[in-house]
Amino acid sequence: MQTKSSIRNFVLGIFFVMFSALSLTSCQTWDNHGLPSSVSFGPEGGRQIFKSDGDWLVYIEIQKKSGTQLTYSHPNPENDSLIVSYDWLTVKTKEYSPNIEIIVAPNTGKKNRTLDIVGSFGKDNAMIKVKQKH
Repeated sequence: MQTKSSIRNFVLGIFFVMFSALSLTSCQTWDNHGLPSSVSFGPEGGRQIFKSDGDWLVYIEIQKKSGTQLTYSHPNPENDSLIVSYDWLTVKTKEYSPNIEIIVAPNTGKKNRTLDIVGSFGKDNAMIKVKQKH
């Protein structure tokens, strides 16, 4: 028969294990490493090149404002590049390069549009909000 003390110790042990697991998974931090947090384009679209503080992205994805992942890219071993595209937005960088190129197609619609670029520098994540007017 279990006592109240052993049940309490069991429950506390479960909470300790869950807290430890959660604290280990939250080691990712947000740091844009010198990249802008937001960029804007006119209806004509265009391209902009930005340089990080020397670090390079190892992973890039494009997300909707809600955080829904739309597409992603890992390094392409054939040409040492990361290229990811979704609808009107393309993001390019070379492996081990601090430069990131953002390319936006012309907006021929009647609404402004926004997508987020999320990238990983390894232990740090970066987010760039890309906005385009109509």
